[in-house]
Amino acid sequence: MEKFILTYLLIMVFLFSCSSNLAAQKLEESRPGIESSIVLLTLMDGEITVDSDPFFELYYFTEEDYILLPANLLSPYLEVDLNFKRDISLLSLRKGEREVRIDLNQKEYLDQEEWNDQPPLIVGGEFYLSKKVFSYLGDYNIVWNNALQELIISGDFVDDYLEEFSEDQEDQTEAEKKEITEKEEVLGSANKGLTLSSIHYRIELNMEDDLLTEERKEIRGDLNFYGRYNDWAYYINNDFEYDLDLEVTDYTLDKIKFSNRENNRLIIIGDHEFYFKDTIKRNDMQGIYFRFPENLQFKLIPYTAVSVDTKAEDEVTIFINNKFIVKKVIKKDGVYEVNNLELRANYLNKIVIEIISKDGNKKEIIKYLSGSKDILQPKVKEIEFFAGRYRDRKTDFEDWQGNFAALRSNYALTEHLTYNLEAAFYDKEEVKNEMLSAVTGFNIRLGGRTVLNLDFLVGGEIESLESGAEASFLYSLMNGYCDFAN
Repeated sequence: MEKFILTYLLIMVFLFSCSSNLAAQKLEESRPGIESSIVLLTLMDGEITVDSDPFFELYYFTEEDYILLPANLLSPYLEVDLNFKRDISLLSLRKGEREVRIDLNQKEYLDQEEWNDQPPLIVGGEFYLSKKVFSYLGDYNIVWNNALQELIISGDFVDDYLEEFSEDQEDQTEAEKKEITEKEEVLGSANKGLTLSSIHYRIELNMEDDLLTEERKEIRGDLNFYGRYNDWAYYINNDFEYDLDLEVTDYTLDKIKFSNRENNRLIIIGDHEFYFKDTIKRNDMQGIYFRFPENLQFKLIPYTAVSVDTKAEDEVTIFINNKFIVKKVIKKDGVYEVNNLELRANYLNKIVIEIISKDGNKKEIIKYLSGSKDILQPKVKEIEFFAGRYRDRKTDFEDWQGNFAALRSNYALTEHLTYNLEAAFYDKEEVKNEMLSAVTGFNIRLGGRTVLNLDFLVGGEIESLESGAEASFLYSLMNGYCDFAN
């Protein structure tokens, strides 16, 4: 009998361990093919630096130009609840009413298929996700600066901090209350003075001698410094070579760059790269660059704004393409307005505004809108200006090719009409006279489905300018679009 019981127990233990192993599937580690980057993470609330981490790790894919952020490390900073269900390989992140779910087996974002061009990674037990996940969860503005190796996340961090303490303020002394209300000043002074955040280096040893290819025994390397001076972030790139045979050192200060983000604008002094698609194309520059606001929308991401008349205690919920976006309980009579609602580019987007009154009456407002990158939200004004010297990035020229000044401005005249201007004035070594290239136009929304673009072009040498015009229109469908140009 004892042998039977022992045998029975062993069988049950074996079966249980097998079923546990089957249920708890082992996740397959990703092979990104690139090394992770150690960068500076900065959390901002307006002009206030709330927190920073000079050893924050992320993955940057240069060709596709996107980053993946570590969910395990970033969630505590953003107060995001992270839940991993190992038995079904499902990762979920939640903040307030919003939730994102990720299928880790298929490497897909559930309910957000448009994010799947930036698939998640699993490396060393860490989940690396698209920055769109965190932007969606908390309305955070996330900016990655590759040149400065800096990730800036802007949001309502200080308000959240003060809210944590507001419930206990009745039991606090006046001194403690004053300390909380002055928290902004304390946080804002954290980064004063000169600081060195990180040092990145690369060393390459070449032991080959080849007279035909001019290869020689040498040590080559990069040494990069990242840090801050008061409100300015700096980046210094140094290149060096050491010839092992001749014992000669060649050192070059390759790039130096200072950037300042304040009052929703960006200023860069030093080395920078830019892309004016319709005029001077993609170039490296050395000079000054100004941008307002800090984050541009025109020809990048289609956004829209929604406004609706409401009464006190109304509950307003907004859905776009059957996905929950935001919910709000109205405190007083007036107009409820939501900006920066992201649309699916080129497609016809379904926007549903659901209003439930305090009496329980329900009303739905449905509208269809084409997702066009050429139409700005109402009241949006954008401007970029930079000047200095430049060189074409497609060539191997080390010397600067000329001087230039360029301007780009975009302005939403109404919710249906956007004006844009792109102009560059520059000189070239192979051309005697100065060059001018400019494009100005109007982008018009005709109903919900159609967007018409009218552009007027001027270009050439200053003494012999040529002009022309171009028209195109976008017609959006629920499952596709038609784009015509002439």
